[in-house]
Amino acid sequence: MTRRKTLLGSALLSLLLLWSNDDAFARPGGGSSFKGGSRSSGSSSSGSRSSGSSSSSGSRSSSSSSGSGSRSSSSGSSGSRSSGSSWGSRPVTLGGTSGGGSRSSGGGGGSSRNTVWAFRDQGGVLRAKQAPSPGVSIYAAPLPHAPIPIGPDTTSTAERVAGFVFGAGFFAMGAGVLAAPMFLIGLLLHRQRKRHQLDVGWSSAGHFVATRVMNAPTEPEESPAEVRRKMELLRGQDPDFSVILLEDFITALYVEAHTARGSNALEKYSPYLRPAARSTLGALPRVPVTTVIVGALRLVHFAIDRRTQLSRLVVELESNYTEDPQGAPPTSYYALERWILVRAFGARSRSPDRVRSFACPNCGAPLERTTHGRCTYCSQAVDSGQFDWVVERIDLLARESRGPMLTGTTEEEGTELPTIFDPGLSAARMEMARRDASFTESTLFGRVQWIFASMQHAWTSLEWNRARPCLTDRLWRAQSYWIEAYRQQGLRNVTENARILRIELVRIAADRWYEAATVRVHATGLDYTIRLGDNAVVGGRRDKERAYTEYWTLVRSATQHGPTRAAPACPQCGATLTMEMAERCGYCGTLVEASTFDWVLSRIEQDEAYTG
Repeated sequence: MTRRKTLLGSALLSLLLLWSNDDAFARPGGGSSFKGGSRSSGSSSSGSRSSGSSSSSGSRSSSSSSGSGSRSSSSGSSGSRSSGSSWGSRPVTLGGTSGGGSRSSGGGGGSSRNTVWAFRDQGGVLRAKQAPSPGVSIYAAPLPHAPIPIGPDTTSTAERVAGFVFGAGFFAMGAGVLAAPMFLIGLLLHRQRKRHQLDVGWSSAGHFVATRVMNAPTEPEESPAEVRRKMELLRGQDPDFSVILLEDFITALYVEAHTARGSNALEKYSPYLRPAARSTLGALPRVPVTTVIVGALRLVHFAIDRRTQLSRLVVELESNYTEDPQGAPPTSYYALERWILVRAFGARSRSPDRVRSFACPNCGAPLERTTHGRCTYCSQAVDSGQFDWVVERIDLLARESRGPMLTGTTEEEGTELPTIFDPGLSAARMEMARRDASFTESTLFGRVQWIFASMQHAWTSLEWNRARPCLTDRLWRAQSYWIEAYRQQGLRNVTENARILRIELVRIAADRWYEAATVRVHATGLDYTIRLGDNAVVGGRRDKERAYTEYWTLVRSATQHGPTRAAPACPQCGATLTMEMAERCGYCGTLVEASTFDWVLSRIEQDEAYTG
């Protein structure tokens, strides 16, 4: 009997538990859910058994309060689990006085819904408070911020001026920091353009401006002075080397090459022109070429290749030549070319008497005995640079039938620049005095004065032969280029009342064949260009003198010592030469080529381009 009662009681208890097992869910507007499994016989319950109106945390109780983190049957309980006081208040919507969605033995399951806020007070105790109406917070609305009082502007005029000055200064400083690099880049570009720009005054540098570049150069560029200094190192293996003679050789080869390409005879010069160079010239029109004048030769780059045992030189040549096709009128062209020359280590330079003669560089046989770079007389391949300089490649930078721009006014630049003195000038002056005790600066400057006056007269009158006794043959021919350019355009450049104000000796140098002295000439005078038809001024100013400075390099034979003459004299008989005796002495007929006898002008460089 006892067993039956026990089994019956267990069965009834199980049924009771199954009937009361239900869940309660509440989802506030924020989306959070609260879940508690409870069985209740009073107003509400959450997670505990209770027979009264409330229960304490984790126990069966008839008390009306609930503890922190407990499941509670209090009328404000939502059965939430909390880990401390960091939780704020949460609204829970309940129907009547029982948990939403739960089964209850109390009344009010379908009554109106109220919003209850659960929160923890400062002591951490869970509290509940019913809102006045659904969806309304139990907290009062925040009070509006009080307006911030703004008083009148009390900034003084002095403070405003100071602020403006400070801001403007800061802006100017920033603009200066940004503008300085741009200014330097622009200055460098201007200098680079200036090197190729026409200067209607004296110059032996290149100034032809091409409107169409045929082939862009690829070699790096250096100043001519830097190239000359580097080339002087060749004297260590070639005591006969002379920059002056090399420039004369290149100029003469240029004239020969263009004349030969007009007569289809380039193969004859194969010992000095490699196939690539001959191909470039051969692509030009094969018509007779006459009157080839090299207006300028500029040293661009020099390097020694230890791997190939070759010296490599890059030069730019500015020229004028005339093409005379059959059945058509002659056409003059102004050209700018870049020549790349090479020579092997161990090769020896020519002597001055052979610099303009072209034969087999090994045995001296006539060029007619050579073909495809090989001499049939000595059976040597002579186009490798083993015996002499050979042109490896030619780049045609420009070729136009329109001459250089000779009108307009170009502002003088570099006149105020400080004079550049060679660091070894004192030692070189002492060495010159040791070689020639009669050398003095005053007599050298007197020679410069005579050359200056002779050139001014010959230039202005377009009678350039009068200047031949005071210039090297190469410079005289180069300046003939500009004289001819003025003639063809019906113009004349006038240098009136030209005079030297001061002369400074800046450099002395010597090689086996020549001595050289560089001076800076400070001069002034009227400089303008007129049109021959009506004498109208088309360049410069007739009423304002123009001050300028230039660096002149004079040369003379290394064996020609003795007093320097301010006026020209025949080297054979000593008779004074007049202006009419431009090429030969009128008394004994001796050829007058001045550098063999006394100081003559070899090179003119503008002050903004001279680097020492």
